[in-house]
Amino acid sequence: MAAVILFIVGSWAQFVGAPAAPIEAPQPAPVVIRGYVTHYTCVHHTQNAMTNTPGSCRYTADGSDPLQPGIACPDRSWLGQMVEVPGYGVLRCDDTPRRSHLYGLPHFDIRLVGVDAYQRALQAGAYESDVYLVE
Repeated sequence: MAAVILFIVGSWAQFVGAPAAPIEAPQPAPVVIRGYVTHYTCVHHTQNAMTNTPGSCRYTADGSDPLQPGIACPDRSWLGQMVEVPGYGVLRCDDTPRRSHLYGLPHFDIRLVGVDAYQRALQAGAYESDVYLVE
């Protein structure tokens, strides 16, 4: 009988004694989209076709300012989605590119701003990259 009482008391002491380590919920894996990334700017430059073609840089698909940083994502269903592009941080999809896919991959077109935006867009070029959805 004494052994049963000691077992019960010991179990109870263990149960209420040391606090258990908090259980952390597993973090979901980030959603990665392999895409084709290009760059453009709405900053005026004499050789910038975007600013020299009527209507190209007058507005974005969601009505935001085309002279602010942003990204054109594959189609209208992406509007408002936050994405992270390595080297550019987190950007909000506020526009759509002329072509939704390039070379079989979803097309992401990063809008650059600043006085040297046209040169930076040319230097950055076009390339395949992972794009991460931000929840």
